[in-house]
Amino acid sequence: MRHTILFFLMACDSDKSISTFNAPPSATITSHVDGQTIMAGTDTTFVGTVSDTNHDTLSLKTVWYADEEILCSEEAPQMDGSTTCATTITADMNQIRLVVQDPEDEAGVAAINLDISESTPPVINLISPLAGNPYYSNQLITFSALISDAEEPVSSLTANWESNQDGVLGVGTTPDSNGMLEGFSLLSIGTHVITLTVTDSSGLFTVKNEIIDVGDPNTPPSCSLLTPTSNETYLSSQTIPFEGTVSDSETSIEMLNVSWHSDIDGQLGTSTPSSTGSVVYNHPSLSVGEHTVTMMVEDEGGETCTALASILVSSAPTVQITSPSDGSIYQEGESIAFLGLIQDELDPPSSMPIEWKSDIDGVFSTQAADTQGLSSFSFAQLSPGAHSIELRAQNSGNQTGSDTIAITVNGLPTAPSVSITPNPATTTMDLLASASGSIDPEGATVIYTYEWFQNTISTTQNSDTVASSNTLKNDTWTVRVTPSDGINQGPYTEASITISNAHPTAPVVSITPTSPTEGVEDLTCTITTPSTDDDGDSLTYTFEWYDASGALLSTTSATTATADTISGSITSPGTWECIVYAFDGQDDGLEGSSTVDVQSTFSGCGGSSSLVSLAPSGTMVLCDDTSDGTCESDFENLCPSGWHLCTHKEFNNRNDGWTHTASEPARALGVRYCRTGSGAGHFTVPDSSTGNTASLGVDEVHNCYFGTSRPECTAWYGCNETAAQALCCSPNPLCGNGVIDSVEENCDDGNSNDGDSCLNVCDYRTPGGGGTNCGY
Repeated sequence: MRHTILFFLMACDSDKSISTFNAPPSATITSHVDGQTIMAGTDTTFVGTVSDTNHDTLSLKTVWYADEEILCSEEAPQMDGSTTCATTITADMNQIRLVVQDPEDEAGVAAINLDISESTPPVINLISPLAGNPYYSNQLITFSALISDAEEPVSSLTANWESNQDGVLGVGTTPDSNGMLEGFSLLSIGTHVITLTVTDSSGLFTVKNEIIDVGDPNTPPSCSLLTPTSNETYLSSQTIPFEGTVSDSETSIEMLNVSWHSDIDGQLGTSTPSSTGSVVYNHPSLSVGEHTVTMMVEDEGGETCTALASILVSSAPTVQITSPSDGSIYQEGESIAFLGLIQDELDPPSSMPIEWKSDIDGVFSTQAADTQGLSSFSFAQLSPGAHSIELRAQNSGNQTGSDTIAITVNGLPTAPSVSITPNPATTTMDLLASASGSIDPEGATVIYTYEWFQNTISTTQNSDTVASSNTLKNDTWTVRVTPSDGINQGPYTEASITISNAHPTAPVVSITPTSPTEGVEDLTCTITTPSTDDDGDSLTYTFEWYDASGALLSTTSATTATADTISGSITSPGTWECIVYAFDGQDDGLEGSSTVDVQSTFSGCGGSSSLVSLAPSGTMVLCDDTSDGTCESDFENLCPSGWHLCTHKEFNNRNDGWTHTASEPARALGVRYCRTGSGAGHFTVPDSSTGNTASLGVDEVHNCYFGTSRPECTAWYGCNETAAQALCCSPNPLCGNGVIDSVEENCDDGNSNDGDSCLNVCDYRTPGGGGTNCGY
């Protein structure tokens, strides 16, 4: 409010009775003018001058008044007449008067009216701290406010921050040119009343209070980056998913600030965590290169957590096949020029692995590109067919670029499988070549051509057949079969065959007489129909005689005779066989054979013995002295005339199919043997190891336990074993020829001395150590 005061000067009439005149002193206010506006509360100094025409200046007295109140008490002016009064302007100061008085009490007055403008206190806009925000005892708290004053500059304002807990804080007391107060301080744990007091130069002040809670020391949030993971690779055009988890023990999860960064592309974006702490962010693309991406999490207290991953962002190489052109056609085996161009943002082309690949043949080249990105080479080994050719290049980011073209390699028919039949072949057989299996890649019908070679010399034969009339024995015929698709010929295949020797045919033979008797008639084998040979070779014959036991008895070889005879003296009962085959100088021919049954001469047992059983072979019998009056030393007398007691080999060879059973005490008694030490013994059936009975059709392990009175042995035991039965065999026709050539022989010394080491029945006189098994 402004106040206007009218100031009136008053003077008294002088006393007319005094003749002396005292001029009053004069006063002037020089620091301010009448009507000047002054702000209430302003510290102001009023200045004035006084003088007197008839008195010394120092004798004068001055008093300053604000309206009717003394503002500055009486004092003498300065030598120069100046006088001052310092005061603070108040709203009720309407008029300022300077009164001067001389020693004679004459006074002079100077006055001015003031226009008083009332002052307003400073304005505070508190920025921090604010109630409700989290604060922690281990973190500096920002104390900031924006202050102003309507009447004076901010530089004249003073500020003071104070906590009811920690006292005067001593921070942020001086504003900047914009009126900003800012300072930082730690506060103790607890509830604080923060007071900011701002005072202007007139003493007016404003107080702002804020109640905040300061908590325990703040801990950083926790965070984990789930995707991407280190060493993953992405395309530069690919949207990259970021995902993580966050948590904080002091700050609500939703209040955490999450930001995503790349060391190449800078800050990528921000995310707001879900209530469960899940954080998701998708970034459209990143620059090509090796990025360290960071998830940064900041809580309200400024504590942070970071999680990192190193990823590679790559673009696929650019690949182009420039040669051959798409759709080109080549012939099988033709050299094809390949040229490709490779470019890449990440790697130099020359460092990238490259593959040229056919969908038929697979990878056929890994020719690297040069520094200009060109991969070039020639290749002639592509298989026939329609090929999809792909050029692939891969950079260090595992990104692959490719280009594909289609070309055709016109293929030749494949080589056929070739065979010649019949195989083996002789001069009587036509040769037939068979070819099959050639495949034309394009599906064309395959035609075969034939070329025949005789002993490597080309012939005029050009069909699949060579007539037998053109072949000779031991010729080598080769057929060359070449496939053709009607345009080009494929690789040929050869097959060869050597004309084999034609074996002689089997002769037709017969044996006479047709019903011979053992040991009487000679046997003659006669060729009634000779063998033939398709090659016209000269033939000789081989005659083979087999006795009743199946043993080869006689062989006559390389003879041109058409008949062969064996003496009847060596024949024995049973079926005898004659086998005849021709030989053409190279191979034996097929066999012709004939058999004849030799009748047995057995006419009864010897002496007074009787026949017990005849073996099916007709060459072995069992004879018995039913009166048991024959000593074992004389048992050979019970045998048929010319027969002898059987050796163990004769028994085993001739007993097939014999069903008779021998039993104690009427055992079958065979040949006598001398023991190694002294005495002699027989083998018997049954023997001591087979019990009391034995079938004569079963081969036996015979013993030599029982004694004998044979004079050639060193001792005998008198007449015993009279209840036994004589086991008798017809003579072995091969025994006595000095050669061991029968399965029934153990020895053959070619003499008739029955007292030497080889008995006349072709068995050892002393077979072994005596006892069981007769030493065998």
